[in-house]
Amino acid sequence: MKEFWEQSLTSSGLARPQMDSFRRIISWFLTDCRQSSPPTQPNRMAGNEFYRRMAHARKPSRELRAEWTAALGWYFDLMEPKADAQARPSKATNWVVEFTNAVRIRHFASRTEKAYLLWLRRLAKFLESDNLFEARDEDLRAFLTHLATVEKVAAATQNQAFNAVAFFFRQVAGREVVLRGAVRAKTAQKQTEVLTREEVSRVLAAMEGTMQRMGRLIYGSGLRLNELITLRVKDLDFGRGVVVVKAGKWKKDRQTVLPEQLVGDLQRHLERVKMQFESDMAAGHSGAWLPEALARKYPSANRDWIWQWVFPSRRISNDPNAPHLHRRHHVFPQGVQKAVVRAGKLAGIAKRVYPHLLRHSFATHLLESGADVRTVQELMGHSHLSTTEKYLHVMQKPGLSIKSPLDGLAG
Repeated sequence: MKEFWEQSLTSSGLARPQMDSFRRIISWFLTDCRQSSPPTQPNRMAGNEFYRRMAHARKPSRELRAEWTAALGWYFDLMEPKADAQARPSKATNWVVEFTNAVRIRHFASRTEKAYLLWLRRLAKFLESDNLFEARDEDLRAFLTHLATVEKVAAATQNQAFNAVAFFFRQVAGREVVLRGAVRAKTAQKQTEVLTREEVSRVLAAMEGTMQRMGRLIYGSGLRLNELITLRVKDLDFGRGVVVVKAGKWKKDRQTVLPEQLVGDLQRHLERVKMQFESDMAAGHSGAWLPEALARKYPSANRDWIWQWVFPSRRISNDPNAPHLHRRHHVFPQGVQKAVVRAGKLAGIAKRVYPHLLRHSFATHLLESGADVRTVQELMGHSHLSTTEKYLHVMQKPGLSIKSPLDGLAG
């Protein structure tokens, strides 16, 4: 006996090819829900997850993606209670779903996804329209000009908005837009700030416990904050004395130095983390989060010690992508940022102290010690040598004995 949706599809009046396509896609989706572990309810959330996984695995054309969206939309409109009609997104706001699918297929960082979505929502508010697909080129140029002339944002901020708009219309809306002509924010020529060695010592001394350990590793290895908090146990190679950075900025892998001074402290730290990990496993909690492709390839790797976070959170929490799973995530960046800022104030440093300043100081102090600029470039993970060379302008160059003319006057 046919299910209700199949009977409704037969009498829907759709053309035979489209009817067959809808039947195949919906059957595929329902089978996927039944075979999930545990079985998943065939609701819109499950439909979005199914769409995302299939789009990532099969790299379909825009026409095929539209067919999937139409088939699943028809099914949910039929099967969900009419009382939920107001809760379902309107056609005008479907751009959010399509945008989310587009960035996740391309493995964008979650922070990039959130930032782009924020700019697109601000664009929709500026245009006073929920349907971005109807935006005209002149409207987009007016929005970017507004950011520069009215809100007076920094050049980097406007560039991020520019990239978000260009990505959406090129990859989601499927059309090229002409953004030339918009007023661009002026780029400020800023010199990189660094701390002296004595100031670094004072900042680190003002920290304690795990936060001090993390601050020392940022300065000692030149890590970005996000690279630090996402370190896994396998990334610390004590035998070779290196820290392996996996999928850093721009998804680049690299190796950097592991300070000898930190080896013993980190090994003792990992012993304590391992005891906590074993306690979590005994309590039935899920292990560390893994990227989806890796999780499918190695289903039990999340419970393997080498894949656990070096700096885990104090609390167990629900996985936002799978609320039925309870995990111990890594520490949040905000906690590290606050600890470094607080340490700078306690140390009496008359500079703006933040985690990335320790990374800047790592590069500058290496160059002052005679390290080759290309070696520093590799340790820092810079794509271009010009990015590393900016530290040459702030280093204290040995033998450069220029004095102010004021110092030559008689007192």
